[in-house]
Amino acid sequence: MPEISRPGFREFLPSANQALSELEEATGKPVQIVEDPQLNVLATIRRAGPDAASHVLRIKGGENQAADYLIVFECRIGPRSSAASSTAA
Repeated sequence: MPEISRPGFREFLPSANQALSELEEATGKPVQIVEDPQLNVLATIRRAGPDAASHVLRIKGGENQAADYLIVFECRIGPRSSAASSTAA
């Protein structure tokens, strides 16, 4: 799998790139990645609502390779949470 360049960031591991691409494809919205050194956790995502142009993934340490694992986790947990809430309604 070719590496996907995300402006301003190092190359992510293929699994992180795949998770980002799958979220973008599933929702039709891009993922904006922001480095946030003040973040209290290593990574968090704000899913785009109907009026938002993109999802926002904040990463505490952009050079920390543990962030790649958290990118995968955050990208995959969002769609599951949405699916669970829509089936409960």
